[in-house]
Amino acid sequence: MGDRGGKFDDVDRDNIWQADWERWDAHYRSFGPVKHPDPSSGTCAVYSVVERWKPDTIGLIGFDYVLDNKADWIHDARAELKSIESIVHIIDLRRQKVNRGKVCLQ
Repeated sequence: MGDRGGKFDDVDRDNIWQADWERWDAHYRSFGPVKHPDPSSGTCAVYSVVERWKPDTIGLIGFDYVLDNKADWIHDARAELKSIESIVHIIDLRRQKVNRGKVCLQ
């Protein structure tokens, strides 16, 4: 685990899968210089999903600062967005049409 104690260090339960912190920390930092030392929990969740299940595409919602590429956030949304887009195709579920409770990908 990382020297700074990363997002995955404080989890020690059998029902939670832990990702390779050093790998993803280095990946995130490669899009820098970054203004915040650690990626957000949401970005770490994307890293975990990619590492575990290796999907081609992930749909995200409730990830507004990163998806909107906001500069005025505590984390580095631009570096995070570039980082996750480099490893998986992202679908912004906030912008998708909903029909009878189902998302219709456009």
